[in-house]
Amino acid sequence: MAVEFNLCEVIQIMLVLGPKMLWDAIRKGTLKRNIRRSRETVFAPVIEYRERRTPLAFTPMFRRALTPPPSPSPSVEQGVPHSAETMDMHMQTQSGFSKLPIEIREMLYHGVLCVPYMHLHKDAGIARVHGGQYNYILRCLHMVDPGFYQPEPSHPGIGQLHVCRWIYSESVSILYEHNTFSLNQHALNAMPRTIIPTRLASIRKLRVYVSVTTANDRMRWIHESEILKQFTGSAA
Repeated sequence: MAVEFNLCEVIQIMLVLGPKMLWDAIRKGTLKRNIRRSRETVFAPVIEYRERRTPLAFTPMFRRALTPPPSPSPSVEQGVPHSAETMDMHMQTQSGFSKLPIEIREMLYHGVLCVPYMHLHKDAGIARVHGGQYNYILRCLHMVDPGFYQPEPSHPGIGQLHVCRWIYSESVSILYEHNTFSLNQHALNAMPRTIIPTRLASIRKLRVYVSVTTANDRMRWIHESEILKQFTGSAA
């Protein structure tokens, strides 16, 4: 059975199989099978690396509550066994930091979490395309304003929200209400999928970088203006 390839496909096959294996496969009639095996061998390390380094595109359907109750359950104080999560909260509130007046703690939270601009950036990411027998990985890149994006984390203070659930419950509102969020269009489109609605509504200051030069840009901006309506507390 004859197999037809265009010039671009012939070059790809030559690179994947090599001249000798290509000629042997043509003579034996095993060209398609050899191409499939060779591609799997060549691209397997790339796929494995991408899957290990790439975060999930979507958040899990069921997630643990981020904001715990404001105080431990009375059953903990009475010695009645309770969940490990509540026990952890109880231990966190016994620290010396928790004994400071709330006004002082809020001043410290402001000093750590509040910056002139909270820059948010979303990479276009990696798309997996399934075509026929083969899987291809495409990395989409886009232009970024150098003054707007920093490749290294620029807000190390946010780390405290990851290590203590009690501090998170006390200070997360300060993060959203007292910072100016600066973001591009990619990040704006992703925010409703990554931040819960109550936090979006608590953002008060928002700076969005938008480029509107073509008809497609205008249509996209109409969609993004609908997203901005979810920021009910902001002055964009």
